[in-house]
Amino acid sequence: MRILMTESAPSHGAVAAALLALDEHDVAHCHPSEARPSPAPCAGMRPGGHCPLADGNVDLLVDIRLSPGPFTLREAEVMCALRTQVPVLVAGTPPEGTALNELVSTCHPADLVTTCAQAVSPVAHVTLLAGI
Repeated sequence: MRILMTESAPSHGAVAAALLALDEHDVAHCHPSEARPSPAPCAGMRPGGHCPLADGNVDLLVDIRLSPGPFTLREAEVMCALRTQVPVLVAGTPPEGTALNELVSTCHPADLVTTCAQAVSPVAHVTLLAGI
């Protein structure tokens, strides 16, 4: 499965990405690693960058939220995924003050690997689209 990962804070998705890769998922990132900081808000807006959603080959966007809080700029790709009808799974608590609870699947971060397959099932996808 091709998974695009974003996170509410830098490096919060590092462990999750490694676990998903070990489970043989192809993991792409919305943001460069902190070893390669960029002033661009996402991979698609970096000089010479490319948004993985542009290819139409993303099965699921995973947003890692290790602590509750408001929506962050690092999570803007959640909106991009919803707009392109890519299912979204929030590992943690959806951002406060948004309607995302009604539009996305959620799981505890520890359950991420097992929940990914459920999030892209036809039933989950139809339910998600009905909420848009």
